[in-house]
Amino acid sequence: MITQWFGTFLHDGKKIVKTILFPKDEEEVAERLLMIKKGKILEEERELVKGSKDVITNDVRLSKIAEYHPNVSLFKTVEIRPETYGFNLGLLQKASVKVAESETMEYLEKRDLQVIQMIKSFDELVSFSNNLSERFNEWNSLPSPDDSIIVISELKKQVEHAIDSLEKNFSSLCKKWHRILQR
Repeated sequence: MITQWFGTFLHDGKKIVKTILFPKDEEEVAERLLMIKKGKILEEERELVKGSKDVITNDVRLSKIAEYHPNVSLFKTVEIRPETYGFNLGLLQKASVKVAESETMEYLEKRDLQVIQMIKSFDELVSFSNNLSERFNEWNSLPSPDDSIIVISELKKQVEHAIDSLEKNFSSLCKKWHRILQR
């Protein structure tokens, strides 16, 4: 069993005996390429092996539906040309661009989530710091503050340090993100 960017093929050692081609659409091809990159088995691959026995592959990704043999020389000698099946490399190029766009968006969405979480944490820490400052000032105004004010004072310093650290990390992350978007 061999999967190319344009379809999946069953070879008996002499010739291709079964073929399932992908749609000649850049979005469809890109979707399948992404699934392959993520290690998923395509529906066409499952369909191809249905009813067949002793199917082998040199693709570890397909080891759940075919017997994995990485060193079978047949896989090195079989040449399956896209042109033979009416596909051209222009379609592959367009699909590859779609894959790159999709992966970039996925990466940026992860970064977006990080920034959102960082901002929420920052807001919560600032709110907490403000509450501590209020309590600290109230306790300081009491005639005889006890040792608990020292604990609150230390906690306030730690929160302020965390806020400063988060501000620096946020600033650094924004600069990196800006450089990525400029590419």
